[in-house]
Amino acid sequence: MDKYEKQAEDFCKKHDVKITKTFNYYGPYFEEETTKRDIWTITIERHGKTPFTFNFGNSIMESNLQGKRDFLRSYGMFTKKLLDLKWPAKRRMYGEWNGFTYQELAETFNWPPSQKHIEPSDYSILATLTKYDPESFEFFCSEYGYSEDSITAERTYRAVQKEWREVKRMFGDCIEELNEIN
Repeated sequence: MDKYEKQAEDFCKKHDVKITKTFNYYGPYFEEETTKRDIWTITIERHGKTPFTFNFGNSIMESNLQGKRDFLRSYGMFTKKLLDLKWPAKRRMYGEWNGFTYQELAETFNWPPSQKHIEPSDYSILATLTKYDPESFEFFCSEYGYSEDSITAERTYRAVQKEWREVKRMFGDCIEELNEIN
C-alpha cells in the first residue's frame, strides 16, 4: 500500500467512513466524451449521516479488463510475449487496436484473469471529491476555463455545487483533513 492509499485508509478509520463500490456500466462518463471507462456507483457512509451516493468514472487504464482480454484472445495474443516486444515493434504491431493502446493491453497482465473490473481505490474517490465551494458561476468559469455562455458549463457548475453541498454535509467537521487527500 502506498502512502496515498494509507492516507485514505487512515482518514476512513479515524472518521468512521465506509465506501461501497458497485460496478454500474462501461461507457462514456463525461458529457461529449467518446472514450469509455468503467462507471461505478459509490456510496459514502458515516455514522449518523445520510449516505452520499454518486457515479464515479474509473481511470481508463483500469477500465474494461475483460474487453481488453477478449480482444487479445481474439487475435491469439493473450501471452506474456506481448510484453517482451521492443517499443517500435509494439507500436507497429499493437499501436492502437480497437481503441486500446499497447500500454492498456499490456496492463491486463497485472491483474488476475478472473477479475473483470478493478474497483476504484478509496484514495481515488476521496481525492476527486469537490472540497471547496465553487462560489458563483462566474467565478467557477474563470477558475476552470469555462465560457459563461456555455450550457455545458452551467450543468457542470450545478453538479459541482450539488457535490460540494453533499461533501460539506458529510465531512464538514473534518473538511481540512479531507483536503489533505489529493
